[in-house]
Amino acid sequence: MYYTSRADLDALLKACDAADAADLHLGPSRPPIMRAQGRLQQVPGYPYDLTTADMDLILEFACRSATGPSSVQALDDMDFAYLPAITNDVNQGKLSVYRVNAGMTIEGIRMVFRRLPSEPPTLQQIAAPQPYIDILDSQRQGLILVTGPTGSGKSTTLAAGIRHLIEGDNSLHIITLENPVEYRYTGLNQDAAYVTQRELGRSLKNFTIGMKSALRQDPDIILVGEMRDLETMRMAMEAAETGHLVFGTVHTTDVAATISRIVQMFPTEEQQAARVQLLSSLRFIIAQQLLPKLGGGRVAAREFLEFTPDLRKKLLELNPATLFNELKDATALEGITMMGAVRANYDKGLITPKELRRWELILQEATT
Repeated sequence: MYYTSRADLDALLKACDAADAADLHLGPSRPPIMRAQGRLQQVPGYPYDLTTADMDLILEFACRSATGPSSVQALDDMDFAYLPAITNDVNQGKLSVYRVNAGMTIEGIRMVFRRLPSEPPTLQQIAAPQPYIDILDSQRQGLILVTGPTGSGKSTTLAAGIRHLIEGDNSLHIITLENPVEYRYTGLNQDAAYVTQRELGRSLKNFTIGMKSALRQDPDIILVGEMRDLETMRMAMEAAETGHLVFGTVHTTDVAATISRIVQMFPTEEQQAARVQLLSSLRFIIAQQLLPKLGGGRVAAREFLEFTPDLRKKLLELNPATLFNELKDATALEGITMMGAVRANYDKGLITPKELRRWELILQEATT
C-alpha cells in the first residue's frame, strides 16, 4: 500500500495541481491517471499501480468515513466535496476544492476527483448572456433554471450568478442546497450578505427536507442543486410564487423540453395546474453544453429564453398541445437557440468547423 494517510492523498492531488490537471482518475491495478490539457496521462512521480486496499483507504480519507468503502461496494455511488489539508502552490496559497465521485466497477472501487476553483467565477469570466445578468439585477422573485447533461457546467453558471448577487446586493440571505458543495462564498465581499450552504449527506438528508427547512429560515434566495423529484420541484415552484428567487438545475437539453419534463413529473390530474404554476413563476431558462475549444479547454454554448410578463401571459393562454412548439418558436425569436449559440462560438473562432458540423447533425436529428 502506498496511501496510508490523508497526507499521501493530498500529496497526489498537489502533483496534479502542479500539472494543471482538471481531473484525477483512481482505480485498482493501474497507476493514478490525470486529465491535463484535455488528455489523459499518468501523474508524474506516481508510476505504481493502486491496490484494492489503497482504494479503500483513499475513499475513507476523502469522504472522512470508515463506512465509505462498504457503501460503495453495496452499489451506492457517492458524490461529495473534498478539501485537502495542504495549500496549493499553483493556486497562490489558496486551498483547492475537489468534487469527488466514487462508484463500483468490475475491478473494484473507482474514483474521480475534479478540481474546482477556490472561488466561483464571475459572470463575465464565464461569458454569461447579458439578459441573464439583467434578470439577476432586476428580479427577486421567481424561478431560474439552468439545464444540461452531467458535466455541462450547470453548477458553475449558478455559482457565478450567486456571486453576482452577493457582490451586488449585500442585504440578501442566500441558502444553497447542494450535492456536493462545489464552490464556497466565504472569501467574497459580503459585508451584510448571509450565505448558508448545506450539503446532501453531510448537513442535509434530502432536498425536500432542505426546502422545508429553508423556507422557515427567512431566505431571500434559495439554490437547489438538483430538482429530480416531484416534492422538491413542487416546493421550489411554491417558494418562487411566494416572494423568493429560486435557482435550480434540471437534466434536460433545451428550453422547451425543460417545461415538458417538469410538467410530466406531476400526476396526470395535476399537470394542468402545474403547467400554470410553472409558467407563472418562470423568469429565465438556460440550457447549456460544453464544446471542445479551439486550442484547448472547453467553451459553453447556451440556449436561453427570458420569460417576460408578456411571454408568460401568451403561453398561459395557449392550448397545452401547442405549448412545446410555441416555446421552440419563442426561443428562436426572443432568445437564443442551441444552434445559434454553437454558431456564435464558431463565428468567434472558438470552435472548429468539424465541431460546428457535428452540432448541426445532432440538432438536425433531434428535430426529425
